[in-house]
Amino acid sequence: MTSKVGLQDSSPQHPNMSDRKSSFWIAPETGRLKMNVDESFLCPSSSGFGAVLRNDIGTVIAAVFGKSIASSPIQAEAMAILNSLEVLSMYKEEDIEVESDYQNLVQALKTGNLDLVSNANFLCLDIKLLTEDLAISFNYINRSCNVAAHILAKKGLKESRLFVQDPPRWIQDLANQYLIRP
Repeated sequence: MTSKVGLQDSSPQHPNMSDRKSSFWIAPETGRLKMNVDESFLCPSSSGFGAVLRNDIGTVIAAVFGKSIASSPIQAEAMAILNSLEVLSMYKEEDIEVESDYQNLVQALKTGNLDLVSNANFLCLDIKLLTEDLAISFNYINRSCNVAAHILAKKGLKESRLFVQDPPRWIQDLANQYLIRP
């Protein structure tokens, strides 16, 4: 399946594109932060991740991307969340929404039903353990609302970078292309 922005969907569990509420990223409620995560899975030896953390006016306050090891798209998405926890740990006092475009993974993290993600249940357990003391919620979003994280995940196939507090302008410009402010 290909979204309107032309990104190839690597996970088979995505719902029909007509089910989406929006085709753009929407800022979190006032006082909250939102981190979008995504994976880029080419094959078991080649996957990357990307994450963008923004505040309630859409300003990028942190971003991370890099290589990861996974044997399937769902494992790659779970690894994207695990790898983004390095950034989230710097914002322990904040109320943070984590958005992923992998619906079964989000449902498993929200409900604890690991049967939904048998291929990645050990990673889900790690995510739950590492986030239990943080004010984090997990939400599903359509791929078209997750473009900035997806582009960073593609970049993560080749290099790894972490930007905190003052990310480069190109990341903010990328994020602004797909932004709807509240």
